[in-house]
Amino acid sequence: MSIWNYAVTAHKPTNVTHSCVCNFTAPQELNLIVAKCTRVEIHLLTPQGLQPMLDVPIYGRIAILELFRPHGEAQDFLLIATERYKFSVLQWDTGTNELITRARGDVSDRIGRPTDNGQIGVIDPNCRLIGLHLYDGLFKVIPFDNNGQLEEAYNIRIPLMREDLQVLDIKFLYGCSEPTIVVLYQDKKDGRDVKTYEVDLNVKDFVEGPLVKNNLGNGASLLIPVPPPLCGVLIIGQETISITKAFGRVDADGSRHLLGDHAGLLHPISLDSSTSIFRVTGLKIELLGETSIASTISYLGNEVVYIGSSCGDSQRIKLNPQPVAKGSYVEVLERYVNLAPIVDFCVVDLEKQGQGQASAELHGITGMWSLRSPTNDSFDTFLVLIKLNLQPDAKGPYVEVLERYVNLGPIVDFCVVDLEKQGQGQVVTCSGPYKDGSLRIVRNGIGINEQASMELQGITGMWSLRPSTDDPFDTFLVVSFFGET
Repeated sequence: MSIWNYAVTAHKPTNVTHSCVCNFTAPQELNLIVAKCTRVEIHLLTPQGLQPMLDVPIYGRIAILELFRPHGEAQDFLLIATERYKFSVLQWDTGTNELITRARGDVSDRIGRPTDNGQIGVIDPNCRLIGLHLYDGLFKVIPFDNNGQLEEAYNIRIPLMREDLQVLDIKFLYGCSEPTIVVLYQDKKDGRDVKTYEVDLNVKDFVEGPLVKNNLGNGASLLIPVPPPLCGVLIIGQETISITKAFGRVDADGSRHLLGDHAGLLHPISLDSSTSIFRVTGLKIELLGETSIASTISYLGNEVVYIGSSCGDSQRIKLNPQPVAKGSYVEVLERYVNLAPIVDFCVVDLEKQGQGQASAELHGITGMWSLRSPTNDSFDTFLVLIKLNLQPDAKGPYVEVLERYVNLGPIVDFCVVDLEKQGQGQVVTCSGPYKDGSLRIVRNGIGINEQASMELQGITGMWSLRPSTDDPFDTFLVVSFFGET
């Protein structure tokens, strides 16, 4: 055997960690940007669905993905930061139709303890600064100049860290004269509290803000800033949701949000407000239906929503006002396969020659191994599965899945088996936890995936056709019959 070996990636990442909707490729075009571990996918929203435009590899695992639009720009910019503290600002060049790097750098520090709850990146709504929480007790500020260019970064010590408190989430507030952050933290008694701080760019320090809210409950973990004219923040917990009024108002609406819980249930939150005094008078939460366990949710418009998942397949769904099949209001438009998380895997040799195909959806798989019968057989011909006894999931009434997107992860177990005794093994993975668990087969080779089918009798010929000789792609299919073409 050769001593020289190399490792390659057999399957692109399918685990969706971030997503956002923006005008990235052109001012009049709407794009969906999806982050999958070490890759960024750019899609164009069309009446026919999502059209892939670009798949960009990133040197590092993506930890932060945020959008912003500097003053004077007609298109959105993309901020990406990796787990190894490298960041870049990307822009789409409409002249060359290429992705260009506007800025890049290293935001790591020689001292400091990395945060236990992951990196947090936020951008001021008025594009005055970028804020990063990478190390305990420190808030890194990257200011913008008047031309939208990034200036030298510096650190500000968070006052909460003097009391040995743990930061859970940070967001910028809308409608503030000065850049203002709201901080959700955990105190020494495991309670959850909220404080606000103004960022003074002149003295490079924090100024105590007007908002303080204590005793939010042990489950509070998420902050959702509310745009003007309400200008507040939603505090999301396991059992309670509260709205805290901030200050300032402009002329935008942020009265509806979508939340996905750990069971894959989709909930809309509506803010009831008084238009005369711009004050929230109540919160309304409902159950729309069941989707994949969401790690990111992006509203695409026209009641269509993208559900990105780290636990199962990502989906493009439609919210229907009337019931669909079996009393459900949730329609799946498209499904994007995800192999992660893989809880177990093995290699088998089956008759099918495809790759990344789902063999069976089995909820709650925790382990798997191959088995030989009899013991003197030289090949593994059986699979043994360990499965939790899970109760059936509740079915919601308003969600329709339009499309699903494959996700192999997270892989919790796998094994390698040669069932057909052909000397070529296949990997069988236990992909996904909880209700999104599935059993999938991955092997090297060339596969064909059917996109659409139509029954037509009497075909005598078929060829592709371009709209004009200058077009680079064939967009038409010419079919010839005995009596017509």
